[in-house]
Amino acid sequence: MTSAAAEDKTMIKVGRRRSAEADLAILDATLDLLGAHGFGGLTVAAVIDRAGVSSATLYRRWPTKERLVAAAVSSLHEEPSATDTGSLAGDIAMLLQEVARSIGGRREGIAEGLAQESRRNPELREAMREKFLAPRLEQLQGILRRAKARGELTRTPDLETALSWVIGPLYHRSFYLDEPLTPAFLRTTAAHVLAGLRGVG
Repeated sequence: MTSAAAEDKTMIKVGRRRSAEADLAILDATLDLLGAHGFGGLTVAAVIDRAGVSSATLYRRWPTKERLVAAAVSSLHEEPSATDTGSLAGDIAMLLQEVARSIGGRREGIAEGLAQESRRNPELREAMREKFLAPRLEQLQGILRRAKARGELTRTPDLETALSWVIGPLYHRSFYLDEPLTPAFLRTTAAHVLAGLRGVG
């Protein structure tokens, strides 16, 4: 490798590292301000000031406040997995565990406040759907498609109904009952989900 090429490669690496650091600073600042002031009290100007970045840096990445907030909240959660365990039971158990970890990683008060705000803010609702619901629907679609191909299922409900069966009990227990998502609860939920999916006529 020539010295010029090596220098170019080094510059690219440095640039990427700085970009990642800016992303992290922006998302962390957004979460801090969101937790302190809620969606209504959060301003992009305050995020820029706290993160120590330029407005161009932020708006290049997230052109609206709604998309910025959705990205910040999604950074607390792991990306949906494409792992194939080889069985419907294994895939559903994996999905439940991932959702449980994501719920466990939330910051107190943020999720509840955004749920309320989303009801009156269509742009925020769409941004949250794109970041959270769409990937989970795609993940579940893969699980059900594989189960049908293996002969474990003959028919399936529509995707959003099926996802409600999977994640509804977890959100209800965590957000409304304020109870822990224990391994025993996840096993019971998995059994009920499997019974529901297999019972679709």
